[in-house]
Amino acid sequence: MIILISTHSLEDFEELVAISPAHGFLHKSALSARAIREVLGDGGTTGTDTST
Repeated sequence: MIILISTHSLEDFEELVAISPAHGFLHKSALSARAIREVLGDGGTTGTDTST
């Protein structure tokens, strides 16, 4: 599984994330074991973006 991680906000990559094979997106400041578990457990391509 792929989780995209960036210092940029999800808004900057939203279209690319939607068409990518990635399971989700996390803002680098939100990166934690818990956040990864949440992305892996949500069953979609949504992510956690706490940059805004």
